[in-house]
Amino acid sequence: TGGPISGQVNTMVVQADGRIVVGGWFLEYDGVTVNRIVRLMPNGERDTSFHTGTGFDGPVDLVALQPDGRILVSGPFSQYNGASGNFFVRLLLNGDLDTTFTPFEPFPIFVGGVISDVEVLPDGSFYGGGANGVWKYQSDGSLDLSVGFDGTSGSVEEIALRPDVVTIIEKWE
Repeated sequence: TGGPISGQVNTMVVQADGRIVVGGWFLEYDGVTVNRIVRLMPNGERDTSFHTGTGFDGPVDLVALQPDGRILVSGPFSQYNGASGNFFVRLLLNGDLDTTFTPFEPFPIFVGGVISDVEVLPDGSFYGGGANGVWKYQSDGSLDLSVGFDGTSGSVEEIALRPDVVTIIEKWE
């Protein structure tokens, strides 16, 4: 059941409880304004406990889950629910913006570029890649300055993790 999404879907992820977080260019789900992100129940109905307020002011290109269920969101947006959210934010389980998440401290690695892929590790830390290389972040969003791959010659499209290797797939332009 459930209703139609009013535009393009770019990304989705299924949470441990079966609920589905969907992001993209769409503005409505089943006639209700959701502004580019919605969470659905396993039966396709909109999850009304996921409070996104005014949503995003630009498209959502990526959603990923940390082990604790918090949701990483990336795209060419500058606001989420009226608060600043330059390109990359984390949402709490109920859809509220996690204001403790500061992914561009101590300096803005991805200014002018969107994180195009995220690979989350079991401890909640993650690799994020985009136009300006691949960087490792702690679970709270702070940079792990001991790891960084800024020598890519194209835009990072995908990151693949294996126990002993990080594979970076680039898009050549």
